[in-house]
Amino acid sequence: MNLRARFFNFSPRINFSRLFIYGLPLVLSLYFALTVLWPAWQDYQTKKTLYEEKKALISRYQERLTKDKPKLEKELAQTKNLGEKVFVGLDPYIIISELEKDIKDIPQLNLRSFRIIKRKKLTPQVEKIKLLLVLEGDVKGLLSLLEKLNKTEKALRISRMTISSRFFRRAYIINLNLEIEALYSQEAL
Repeated sequence: MNLRARFFNFSPRINFSRLFIYGLPLVLSLYFALTVLWPAWQDYQTKKTLYEEKKALISRYQERLTKDKPKLEKELAQTKNLGEKVFVGLDPYIIISELEKDIKDIPQLNLRSFRIIKRKKLTPQVEKIKLLLVLEGDVKGLLSLLEKLNKTEKALRISRMTISSRFFRRAYIINLNLEIEALYSQEAL
């Protein structure tokens, strides 16, 4: 009976040193898991999903690039052609100097005056320049100038042409006002 009394009256003694020795590693490992491993795992998961999204995005862009590559090459060729058509120089008066060379080749036509009317930026590199040329001559000179402007490879367009004539020393002289629009760039495209 003595044994039974001891069994029912059993009160476990708490040994704090043993509890500390066995519980401390458990508490430290739990603390390490919550402060280091869990944030690292979450960071890994977010980076993994981000990587998968970027991978899908890259594959989508590669598909789009292969689909649009011929179109982009065509636009690049057009840009190179545009670079050949644009007047390139330090200032827009390069357009007038080139037109003046063409006009000097025509003996029936004289350049009386010129002026830049308007400048408009189309892109950061290209400007649209509107010029006014005042010419004097005859019909043959006008026709040869129009033929030269038509054959030129530069980007020129006659936006307005005003013709007036006068009788001077037994001949008719034509006064011609040409408004010409041209593309200009300071740097080669």
